[in-house]
Amino acid sequence: MCAERQQFDHVIVDEFQDLNRAEQMLVDLLAGQGSLNVIGSEDQSIYSFKHAHPEGIATFAQGIRVHDETLSVCRHCPTDVVTLAKQLDRSQRDCQRSTALEPRRENGAGDVEIVQWGSLAAEAVGIAQ
Repeated sequence: MCAERQQFDHVIVDEFQDLNRAEQMLVDLLAGQGSLNVIGSEDQSIYSFKHAHPEGIATFAQGIRVHDETLSVCRHCPTDVVTLAKQLDRSQRDCQRSTALEPRRENGAGDVEIVQWGSLAAEAVGIAQ
């Protein structure tokens, strides 16, 4: 075994769903015999352009002993953002999932602006501004 695979006692990876399969395998190799903690949600994968492998987080536990922790309350986003995301998610999916995060009142409502452009060119200008 190479020295790099024995260098880490603990490896922690956030946003695991945005890694592609090769990156996920590299993380596993670097963890070697140490502990490996991965954090993420296959529902939040946004890097399909680089061949992200969100299924990797769902299949991560196959064949090994893990502790899986499901979060039910969003501790990061404002409540309006969580509510809008849940509504959008429901409108885009065929099935209803019980894993959707609930807003945390202490986060506050936040500021949300819904903006639409009439064309792709107008959208590019709007975003640039």
